[in-house]
Amino acid sequence: AHRALDEALALSEATGECYFDAEILRLKADLPAPSPETPRDTGTILDQAAAIARAQGAQTLLRRVTLDMQRLGHLPRPNAASPTSPPTRGTPPPRWA
Repeated sequence: AHRALDEALALSEATGECYFDAEILRLKADLPAPSPETPRDTGTILDQAAAIARAQGAQTLLRRVTLDMQRLGHLPRPNAASPTSPPTRGTPPPRWA
């Protein structure tokens, strides 16, 4: 899986088709480290994914990254749902007035 995601990132860089880079990085952060000798900083990978999603204006991808950050403890969980915070699973999205 690591190799496939690395190949996907290399291909997106080579072709300039980078829309799903944030999702690819999000998936990569969710995988266990390839070996104990090569630990990974999951928070850094998710930060890169979030930055890419923000730069692209990809709100859905940004929400997915944000939910993973919260699930993995890299962001504090919001106290209450607000229009700017992503909904948690099983919670309906906030109503827009």
